[in-house]
Amino acid sequence: MKISEKKLRLIIREKLKRSPGGSHYDERYVKATDKNLFLDRPTSHGGWPEGPSRGAYDDTPVNKKISGYLKSLGLLDESEEDE
Repeated sequence: MKISEKKLRLIIREKLKRSPGGSHYDERYVKATDKNLFLDRPTSHGGWPEGPSRGAYDDTPVNKKISGYLKSLGLLDESEEDE
């Protein structure tokens, strides 16, 4: 049985359209946010154990620094919407 190139492209396009993503059909990807990466909670990074959580060079909390870095790379969604 011979399939034309056009028909083959249509078959592949349909198959890709139906694929929900991930290696398993029940696997879904969600947008990364501060909330689902737990960056909205205070941490105990930096400083002394009884001191404030802050970065090495300024008083910005470490979780805010990580969040800002991921946002600058475009890996963290800006919105805080609950799904």
